[in-house]
Parts: sequence; structure tokens; C-alpha cells
Amino acid sequence: MSYSSKILLVVGPTTTGKTEIAFRVAQRTGGEVINADRFYLFDGFPTMTGLPDFSLYPGVKSHLYQILDPRQEALSELDFSAKVEITREEITGRGKIPIVEGSYWKFVRQILDSGSPYVCVGIKWTSLADLEKRIRKRIEDVVFSEDKGIKEVRSGLENGLRNTYVMQKGSVILPVVEYLDGKVTLEAAREKAFAAVIDTATKAYRRFLDFPEVTWFENDSNRTEQVIERITGLIKE
Repeated sequence: MSYSSKILLVVGPTTTGKTEIAFRVAQRTGGEVINADRFYLFDGFPTMTGLPDFSLYPGVKSHLYQILDPRQEALSELDFSAKVEITREEITGRGKIPIVEGSYWKFVRQILDSGSPYVCVGIKWTSLADLEKRIRKRIEDVVFSEDKGIKEVRSGLENGLRNTYVMQKGSVILPVVEYLDGKVTLEAAREKAFAAVIDTATKAYRRFLDFPEVTWFENDSNRTEQVIERITGLIKE
């Protein structure tokens, strides 16, 4: 089976399952995955940024994840686009498919405007209730877990990272910092984190709806395999 030489972009708001879909499409097609999320660029906060568990996708080569020290500033759209273009050329030079996944609409817009041929698919939740359920579970099980999110943020504070970009801009990191500083209760911090993620997700979704290039797919645990099949079909030659 042969596949298109176009870039595949798997985009959309947070907590829709697009990262899993991108990596599983890569497994199926022999592709390589490129990050297009600004927080995935940073090292040091894998739990709080929701970094993929790369061990779940053995054999899939990934790029532009954890390439910045947490003390660095975020990449501009132009700098990011330049790195993607270099990476894309390396991947296509190996005869592989570049698969870009991410939720930062400015990065995605830069790629779409770069002139490179592409197929762009968007992953969205089946309903707002579904989104809220996913976010609640992550906040309770991961973000405010003493052994996971709280431990990671406490370590960042102890290592002098309080005023860094990733800790100042991370929507779920800030409520944890306020909780650890004793400014809010645990329950209040959870609610602030939940509201922040909902706001981030819905704003990103509205931005992506303005992109005419995107073909949208709804995703949930019962549809993921079907979505992967349909996306794989889109990039067959």
C-alpha cells in the first residue's frame, strides 16, 4: 500500500484524542509524528502538559517534543514553522509521511500557509458533556494527584521555575501553584483548572472552525478505530 507524500495534520482542541490518533495512524502507515503544541515543546513538565506516552507507540519516531529547556521562551510561529519544514524534509527524504499533531492554532495556521501540500483533519469531541467528563477525569486523576501533577509543579517551584513561560501560561499549572502557595483550597483550585481547560478548548475549537482546510471527525472511545481508518484512507495515493 502506498501513501501520499503530503503532510498530514491532525489538529483540534485539547482532550479530543488527536494525539493518540496521530500516533496510531503513524504506526499504521510508517509515518513520523511532529509536535505542533507549544507546551509539548518544553522539557520538565510531561504530566502537566499532557505529553504523550511514547512507550505506547513503539517504532514511531517523534519530533519537536521536549526540545526547549523550561527556562526558555516559547518559539515564535516563524521559528516553529522553520523547524517543521526542516523536519518535514528529513522525514520525506526517508520516504516517510510527516504527521503533524497539535492544538495550537497559530502553529497550524503557519504550516497551512507555508505552501507545502497537506491533508488536514480536525478531531473534536462528540458533545460538550463528553469533553467535560474527559477533562474532569484528567484533573482529578492526574493534575491534582500528589504523585503526578502536584509533585511535578512542586518540583518546578523548588527548582526556581515559577516565573518561566510554561509555569506562567500553563492553564492547569497556575491553579496548582495557587493551591501550593496556600491561596486557594484544593477544591477551588480544581474548579479553576477545569474552567481554564474548558475555556482553552472552546476558544481553540472556534479558531479551528475558521480554517476551511480542516475536515472534521468526531471522536470518542467507540469511534477511534473508525476515525483512524478514515484518516488513513484520506492519505492513500
